[in-house]
Amino acid sequence: MKNITHFDMEEIKTLKQRLKPEILANIEAEKDTYPNSYNYIMDALNGNVAVTQLTLETINSITTYSPTYINKITDIYDMFDQ
Repeated sequence: MKNITHFDMEEIKTLKQRLKPEILANIEAEKDTYPNSYNYIMDALNGNVAVTQLTLETINSITTYSPTYINKITDIYDMFDQ
């Protein structure tokens, strides 16, 4: 049985690893056009593992790259795989 009080950091995925591929592809496509925004978003996605760690500003920036309209709080969580 696995000890649930100990987390192996190699098993925990970053938000970038969990971001839906179509959203990540849209962000990557704008890398050269908006390098500052790209770096800001990538730093946040690479440096966090939970959606609740993101600021509203970062969440808002990421939602602009979603192919579907983000209308509810739950839609934000749907941008990421579990």
